[in-house]
Formats: sequence, C-alpha cells, structure tokens
Amino acid sequence: MRRYPIVDSLLISMISAGEESGNLPGVLDKIAEVYERQTESQVKLFTTLIEPAMIVIIAIVVGVVVISVVVPMFQQYSLML
Repeated sequence: MRRYPIVDSLLISMISAGEESGNLPGVLDKIAEVYERQTESQVKLFTTLIEPAMIVIIAIVVGVVVISVVVPMFQQYSLML
C-alpha cells in the first residue's frame, strides 16, 4: 500500500498497528469513522459556501426577469401619454 500515493500515511500506520495487535476490524472501524467525519465536515463547508452564491445567482435571475417585464410596460405606458 505504500506504493500508492492515494493511501494516507496515517491510514497505513493504523492498519499496520491493527494487524500487529490483532484488532484490524476495530482499527478499520475507527478509520471509517475518521473518514466519515472528514467527509461530513467537507460537505458542510461546501454547502455553507455554495448557499450564499446560489442566493446571489437567483437574485440576479429574478432581477433580470423583473426588469425585462417592467421596462417594456413603462415604455408602453409612456407611449400612451
């Protein structure tokens, strides 16, 4: 496993310790918990960052739609006067 750069050195050390102690299933459970927490925090960070961006994008779209409807209405109104 040391040949593959995708495998974390901490993961290799923990697996080695689990093999030596005879508690590999317990160590693998701990590794899974660590990676789950890490993934959850990354997803939470992503959603925290993407939410304001989506609000701005939606506001721009709504603004463009409103302007594209209201401006022609005012132009028609000014022609009637």
